Amino acid sequence: MTKLYWLLLALLPLAAAQAQDPEKGTKMDGYSLFRPVPRDSMRELHPDRPGITESPFTIDPGHFQVEGDFLRLLTGRIEGERHRTWRVAPLVLKVGLTDQTDFQVALESYTIEKEWPQNEPQQRHSGFGDVTLRLKRNLIGDDDETRVAMAVTGFVRLPTGGSEGVGGSEMGIVVPINYHLAENWELTTQLEGDRAYDREDKQHYFQFVPGITTEHTFTDALGVYGEVVGRWNARKNEWQATFNLGPEIKVGENIQFDMGALLPLTSNTEREFFVGITVRI
Repeated sequence: MTKLYWLLLALLPLAAAQAQDPEKGTKMDGYSLFRPVPRDSMRELHPDRPGITESPFTIDPGHFQVEGDFLRLLTGRIEGERHRTWRVAPLVLKVGLTDQTDFQVALESYTIEKEWPQNEPQQRHSGFGDVTLRLKRNLIGDDDETRVAMAVTGFVRLPTGGSEGVGGSEMGIVVPINYHLAENWELTTQLEGDRAYDREDKQHYFQFVPGITTEHTFTDALGVYGEVVGRWNARKNEWQATFNLGPEIKVGENIQFDMGALLPLTSNTEREFFVGITVRI
């Protein structure tokens, strides 16, 4: 019953937004999953990656988008134990349903994890992670004609992974807001609330994830982002925070490469390094 309550809570804002009348007069009117937007009328590419702060923009109706890492490395020392994790090709698959709604499936691909507990032999784990289902609904600004854009995303993580999964179901709500500060500058803020799961303690807890990122484009092909993201574990009353940065390289209108680093600002926080890509079809 508790899981059902949290699931309904995660999807309630999306249902309310879906019930609203869509904006009239935009170039997306009349298109849907089965009647795709013509390629010469597609909106600008707005991936959710590379940072943790997501984009409030959705995928054009009838089109698909793939976002993922080629490879991601996580390394650090948490509570005296050294960790090193390789994640191979985790992907997010997206499809545009309407002019303001898209559906996403996140696949946590093959993971190799090594741990060095104090005074104990090295431990190694490997396997595939969990699957997450996501639904994003843009509320304002999806047509790129306003200075502000806002969306709400509800997600449910299914405990389909083995030793590398979180071990229990999770769900939450993400609310990103984007501001066009100037011609080449954008600011995006995000609030996220999760019902997360602690595999070791075998219990759920509330997690709050605020973030803010700034993007600057030097040319149509080259940009850079800087981001600060925090995570508050309500059960442990503990904050973790990182400063994230990296370049973004666009190849045409439908492909973007990126790379970056997540650098810890608090103790017991891992460093992350990655190289990734976004492709729109």
